[in-house]
Amino acid sequence: PGGGRHSGGAASASEETHHGNAKTNQVARSGKVELNQVTLDLILADLESVEEAVYSSVFAQLTGGQASVPKNDKKLGDFLAQHTFPGFDASTALPGGASSPVTLEGFLLALATNAADPEQAIMFFVGLETEALSKAAVGQALLSYAKLAGCHVDGFAVPIWEKIASRATQGAESISFDAWGDSCTCLLRILRLKKICNL
Repeated sequence: PGGGRHSGGAASASEETHHGNAKTNQVARSGKVELNQVTLDLILADLESVEEAVYSSVFAQLTGGQASVPKNDKKLGDFLAQHTFPGFDASTALPGGASSPVTLEGFLLALATNAADPEQAIMFFVGLETEALSKAAVGQALLSYAKLAGCHVDGFAVPIWEKIASRATQGAESISFDAWGDSCTCLLRILRLKKICNL
């Protein structure tokens, strides 16, 4: 009888995982993300759609529902300073001139393209003294880079980190110098979104 109960529990857990993955795939395919549907698996499956859903909500809160705000808006500036690399300057990095307002489109673009400091990422890779990172080595390299960038990643389970690293590198077998910067940007986009969503 004890064995039967154990077997049933395992089957139930398996079914729950299957249904969870099916739901994630369905939401990712639809391209429509509700905030209460966001999971780490969904972030990894459809990063751009989750970013749009989450940051659209943030933008609406920051702007009081307005379609745009000035570049010197304090609430917007504070949020961007916390979710982009140190030294990010909204007045020069956001689209348009100094007097151009910030729209949702510009807000999303700023968060996606300024997650990682390009110079820091380059110097980190140079310090590794290699032309390319193997698939086995890239996970540890990205973990070290995330810590350097100020992300709290010590509590991550190995399987979860491997999934994040695989998404950041698009599942590549090796990462060259040219691809490293994009991988770092993708990684920090994932980690910051994960933190905002309390996942």
